Amino acid sequence: MAARAGSPRAATDPALLDRPALAAGVEVIAPGEPGAPWVIRRGAGYLRVGADLGRLAAGLDGHADRATLADRLGPPWSPEAVELAVDRLGSAGLLDDGRTRPAATARRVVFVPPLSVQLTLVRPGRGMQRLARVVPSLADHRTRSVVVAVVALGLLALVMQGGALVEALSTPVPWQSVVLLVLAAGAATTVHEVSHGVALVHEGGRPSRMGWMLFYLMPAMFCDVSDAWRLPRPAQRVRVALAGVLTQAVIGAVSALAAGLPVPGPVRDWLLVFAAGSYAVGLLNLVPLVKLDGYIALMTHLDRPNLRALCIDWARATTAWALLGGGRPVRPAGVPRWGAAFGWASVLFPWYLALTVLGLYVGLLSRTGPLGVAVLVVGAVYLAALVVQGAVRLVAAGRRNGARPGRTAAALTAVAAVVAVGLTTVRLPLAVPGAYVAVDGRLLFAVPEGVGVPRIDPGAPVEVAQAGLVLTRTRATGQVVGPVDGLVDAPAAAFLPVTVTSDVTLPAQAWEVRLDGGRRPDDGAAVVDAGLRPLGQWLYLTYIAAGFE
Repeated sequence: MAARAGSPRAATDPALLDRPALAAGVEVIAPGEPGAPWVIRRGAGYLRVGADLGRLAAGLDGHADRATLADRLGPPWSPEAVELAVDRLGSAGLLDDGRTRPAATARRVVFVPPLSVQLTLVRPGRGMQRLARVVPSLADHRTRSVVVAVVALGLLALVMQGGALVEALSTPVPWQSVVLLVLAAGAATTVHEVSHGVALVHEGGRPSRMGWMLFYLMPAMFCDVSDAWRLPRPAQRVRVALAGVLTQAVIGAVSALAAGLPVPGPVRDWLLVFAAGSYAVGLLNLVPLVKLDGYIALMTHLDRPNLRALCIDWARATTAWALLGGGRPVRPAGVPRWGAAFGWASVLFPWYLALTVLGLYVGLLSRTGPLGVAVLVVGAVYLAALVVQGAVRLVAAGRRNGARPGRTAAALTAVAAVVAVGLTTVRLPLAVPGAYVAVDGRLLFAVPEGVGVPRIDPGAPVEVAQAGLVLTRTRATGQVVGPVDGLVDAPAAAFLPVTVTSDVTLPAQAWEVRLDGGRRPDDGAAVVDAGLRPLGQWLYLTYIAAGFE
């Protein structure tokens, strides 16, 4: 639910400010009922404005000069005030500047900094309106009561089947089940996004586009419901924002309840895994620290557009003042008292998401040869560039506060020293994932050929586990005896949390291991504890070196 009309632009040509006109594709939307905001729309971008500025923008027809506009509008407008307001609109890219630019909705692929790419697939129209006629509205009290009851019953059913759920999440599943899970998750996500559009139509708006996106490296669907900013009451916008989460929770609840019926074991396990995944996706969407449903609901409930961006700017300004000195900044209007803490949390949580997902991709990319390695390197360079960009913005905020160059240099040097000390002295345990296999009578820890592995010393602890799609259960422990010369042919199934009947093998690097008593478990997942490593080395070995042999 975007609230910005466009990126800041250079000031409009003064000649075009004499008799200003709105740019092609820019629409001023007057309130449809008392209490509704004035909105300026350009493409998929929305900008909420005050009533005075809204009336001014609506009158920019290219024929009236500043004095005429001020005379038409009356107090508090003057020619000078009109000039300032028109310059503001021009800087936002809303005025005709003599250049033809495609509207944002015409672009099918949109990059949303820092780590999201959107691909528009459809532009909903009458089909969404027809669907809204047969789907109950969340504005109806009875509908909301039924939804809440179903979600609660589903959660209760999932808790009561907790033992079976843990078993299903920690046990390898047939590959056919994984395919069905991916297809069902895709269908559920699509229904989730359609729900946003249906809710918006019920409330009197219209979704502009739907499609597929990479959100912090995670594949997902999206539905652009920015038109919700035209709705007069925050409660309406909150219902639109939460419609997808409620739909996802209902899907999970129905699956959990179905798992409690007398169905075959594999079907029950599949339903439990799908139900847990549906609830988990709903919970992730409620986190307000990224631009997902929870953030949009919070922003619209508080009726503060661009809340996250404003809080991040405020967090940067207060941090710059604390580190670099200068004048104490004044908290802008629209930023709550907890804005600085929320801003920093909104900066750090996406990093956690991106690094978590990147850690899942490292193994896959490292097995694709030079292309995968190149992707890893480019990703690392881009993330490093984001860090540098953040430092530059912090210094710029300090300069705006009046920070002195000497204090700035000293503070940056101190921060760099703290970071360097942290990278070299903070130590984290380095886990090397792989597989436990028996080849030619030898018990081995194996890692696919092409995956970079740090040095593994004899005596390093080994943990053999049963790995499911989400959880693992330890089955045995042991120690590394030593490396095996050359490559071995390891069963491909040992590296996957799925059961396959194929005898396909992979060339793998291997280390002989010795288990601590008990019977030998079947082939499966294994992890070697490579010891504590300095933070800098740990980051390199975890996210970069895994792509190199």
